[in-house]
Amino acid sequence: MRAAYRTNLLAILELQLCAARNRTSTWDPWVPGPHYKWRTIINEKNEYLTDNFTLAEISCPCGNCEARIDNRHLFKIQALRDIIGKPFKVNSWFRCLTYNRTLAGSSEQSKHVFGKATDISTRGWPDDEIMNLISKAYLLGFKGIGIYPTFVHLDSREGEFRMWVGE
Repeated sequence: MRAAYRTNLLAILELQLCAARNRTSTWDPWVPGPHYKWRTIINEKNEYLTDNFTLAEISCPCGNCEARIDNRHLFKIQALRDIIGKPFKVNSWFRCLTYNRTLAGSSEQSKHVFGKATDISTRGWPDDEIMNLISKAYLLGFKGIGIYPTFVHLDSREGEFRMWVGE
C-alpha cells in the first residue's frame, strides 16, 4: 500500500514538473549541475514560480543576492502544498552564505545555502496537522526533517534520511 501511495505522489510531482515546464521558459528543472541552480532573471518579486510560491518567498531575506533554487526541491514543496491542501507560510528558503553566517547556530553547509531547504511555519497548527505535514513530506522523499516548536524544516539532502527535534 505504501509503495503504491508513494508512486502516486511521485506521479503528481511529475505532472507538476510537466505543467511548469510548459508554462514558462525561464528555467529548466533538469539543468545539470551539483545544485540544479536556477539563476533569477525575473525582476518582479511577486512573480509566481509555481502555483503557490513567489520569488519573494523563496529569496534570501538580505535582498541583495540572487536566489539559487534546487528546482526538484521547489516542486516537491509545491507537491506537498497540493497534497496538504492548506496554505502554509515559508519562514526561510534560500539564504546566501553572508546572511546565513549572521544566524546563530547556522552551518556553512546549510541546505538553505544551496536552495535545498525550506522552513515551514506551524505556529498555531494542531498536532495532527503537523504530523500530517511530516508524514506527507517523508512520503514525498524529503531526506531531512527537523521538528521545531514553531516550524518544520524540510530539506532535499543526499544520502541517508535524517530526522531531528530542535529547540
